[in-house]
Amino acid sequence: ETNQLLDEVRLEVRSSEPPSQKSGGLFMEVACEPDSLLTATAERAGFKKFRITAKNPLESPTTLREAFKTIIQETGPLCIHVSLPCTGWSRWQQVNWVHGSDRTRIKIADERRRSLFLLETASILMKLGQERNAMLSFEWPTGASGWGHARSAFERANLLDMREASFDGCRVGTAPQRKQ
Repeated sequence: ETNQLLDEVRLEVRSSEPPSQKSGGLFMEVACEPDSLLTATAERAGFKKFRITAKNPLESPTTLREAFKTIIQETGPLCIHVSLPCTGWSRWQQVNWVHGSDRTRIKIADERRRSLFLLETASILMKLGQERNAMLSFEWPTGASGWGHARSAFERANLLDMREASFDGCRVGTAPQRKQ
């Protein structure tokens, strides 16, 4: 279904007018939160932004169509950063799975199913970016138990040139505020 939507957008873009001028670049971020230090930094560097969040989710065909179209039409440098919800794969959820109730396990399983769908969809989005020579990044906590699923989704999308880099904590480069 997602690949079919991508094919439709490719045909639509081919039949439209090409962009009139080269762009300063695009920073596309698939993220949980409504704002981001990464996107703000990219904007200060002259990139346009395209954010996919809970407000305009990746599951929405309208959002996905617009994302595909934006990537295909971009004439400047392109960066795509994906940071999907990791709640279902967190270490706490591993504990909750073992010690929680049946209701808790159903909730965790639902979170994981949604996560796997988002992972497959994001992989197709990233593959389109790779075809356009985009810089790609994918972020999840080191301890998330879903990494095996992420690697499999990347392989299915033929994202073979991805390299792993580990760092601790969300929002790299920030520090706790000091109370005075």
